Amino acid sequence: MPLDVNALPTNQIAFEGGKARFFSTISGTPGVAFQWQRLLIGTTWTDLPEATSYDLGFNPVSPLDAGTYRLETINQGFQFSGHPLELQVMPRPEFSDIASDVLAGRLSFAVMAQPGFNYQVEASEDLTNWV
Repeated sequence: MPLDVNALPTNQIAFEGGKARFFSTISGTPGVAFQWQRLLIGTTWTDLPEATSYDLGFNPVSPLDAGTYRLETINQGFQFSGHPLELQVMPRPEFSDIASDVLAGRLSFAVMAQPGFNYQVEASEDLTNWV
C-alpha cells in the first residue's frame, strides 16, 4: 500500500521562548520510518538524534533552533525526502514606558516588536475572561 500524505508540514514562525512544531499526517503501510533532518550548509543535511516520529517540536524555542528542516520517510525500502521547511525565531516583543493611573483606569506602554506582523493586546478584569 503506498503512503498517503494527508498533511504536509509547513513553515513556522515563533517567538523566542515560545513553542514551534512541524508535523505531518501520513498513513499507509505499517512500518513507515521517520527521520527529521536539519540543513547544515549548502546541500548537507544531518539527522537529528531521536527525532524519529511524524512531528518535531521545540519547547521552548531558541534562536539556535532557527533554520531549515525536512522530514525523511522510508516505506517498503523507498526513501522520500520532504520539502525544506523554515523555522524563523523572532525576539519577544519588549514593553517599556509602562505607566498606570488606577483611579482613572488607564494603562499606557510602548512596545518594540518585529515589524510586518499583527499584534493583539487583550485586557481582563479577573485574569479569566479576556477581551
